[in-house]
Amino acid sequence: MLTPRGRTAKRIHLSMVGRERELQAFQSLLSQAISGHGSVVFIYGEAGIGKTRLVEELGRFCEMTGSPVLIGHCLPGAPMPYLPFLEAMREEGKDGAERCRELCGAPPDKVMFEMLDWIRSISGRSPLVLVLEDLHWADSATVQLLHFLSRNLERDRVLLAATFRPEEIGSEESPHPLAEVLRVMRREGRCKEIDLRLLKEGDVELLINHMVSGRSHHSFVDTVMKETEGNPLFVIETVNLLLQTKELEKLD
Repeated sequence: MLTPRGRTAKRIHLSMVGRERELQAFQSLLSQAISGHGSVVFIYGEAGIGKTRLVEELGRFCEMTGSPVLIGHCLPGAPMPYLPFLEAMREEGKDGAERCRELCGAPPDKVMFEMLDWIRSISGRSPLVLVLEDLHWADSATVQLLHFLSRNLERDRVLLAATFRPEEIGSEESPHPLAEVLRVMRREGRCKEIDLRLLKEGDVELLINHMVSGRSHHSFVDTVMKETEGNPLFVIETVNLLLQTKELEKLD
């Protein structure tokens, strides 16, 4: 093991290890949006799998192309409908904040068409990436608005990306509004999907090697793989813990 005593793991782009294909697919969708072929893409996977990190990497690519990125977050139990859309709208600046105030409490039909008009006003000037985080916490109004936009933005310079955890929307006892809308959108062919899976052992080894600035012993990689099952967030937490407690030297 090439890790000196007392060394701490470096902070690196975890989820980008083993995500080359997913990032390429994401960049391809952005290129299509820039060319006037808008789309909706769902990025999903378990907690810690790297959904937000993938979106962040896309943001860096957007900086190079001059495409603005607006982000809205869903919150568990949030009483306000359309929360992630309104948050993203507020991010635009003074004009967006004014539109947001006008839409608070407005009837659904007004919100839907005003939101469509707002998105088109931005994408008419520059390609737009609109990100909705944690859609498994979204209310039914937010999900319906997403479906509405997917039917109306196919010829606009827009990439609408939404993240969610599939285990949070699959309950038969309490079905989530996203589950049904997702089925309909799939049937209509109105969405793309990026399914983030657990990292393979080779990717976990590469991740660990980056963290410790050296080549890891197979026994250490095997231990981390068994503990984390390849979840990138759990990998970094496990390695950090082993480094801090000096347990890593015992695996050398």
